[in-house]
Amino acid sequence: IEGLLERLVKGEIPFQRRNMILAEGDINGCDRCLALNEITIHRHGATMISIETYVNDNRIATYHGDGLVISTPTGSTAYSLSAGGPIVDPMCRCFILSPLAPHNLTMRPVVVPDSVVIELQLVSRGSEAFISLDNRTFPLSDGAKIRISLAEEQLILATSHNNTFYDTLRNK
Repeated sequence: IEGLLERLVKGEIPFQRRNMILAEGDINGCDRCLALNEITIHRHGATMISIETYVNDNRIATYHGDGLVISTPTGSTAYSLSAGGPIVDPMCRCFILSPLAPHNLTMRPVVVPDSVVIELQLVSRGSEAFISLDNRTFPLSDGAKIRISLAEEQLILATSHNNTFYDTLRNK
């Protein structure tokens, strides 16, 4: 690994900067809530939850169902894709909002610029709900308010192979 880091510093290995997503608000137990792929608010149990969703103070929807995935382009081929979201080139500057098992059939994924602030308010009707940031999960209280935005931090991804995003996509 030392040789790899040295080669990266010397510019011998190509790399990409990947944007990350930040969640702030009523999240107990999470100090710096960052994710590379996605942030998901989801139910636990049989009861549907509702998520009031605003983009730059404009209400776009109330998602009724199992939850909502807010994905980066890097995460567009993960949980968001499984929820019916689009495949997005990782170099695009956007967030993808993909509802999980929406109760309303007209709810579809929405793509917004990553310069916006997304505000969410949970209505869980007394059932348990959680927020997951990639592989970390934290409980949410009914009425929790979450603010999601582009993180200042970026992940540096070394690409020691010659495969492009499109090569990988085509091969899969």
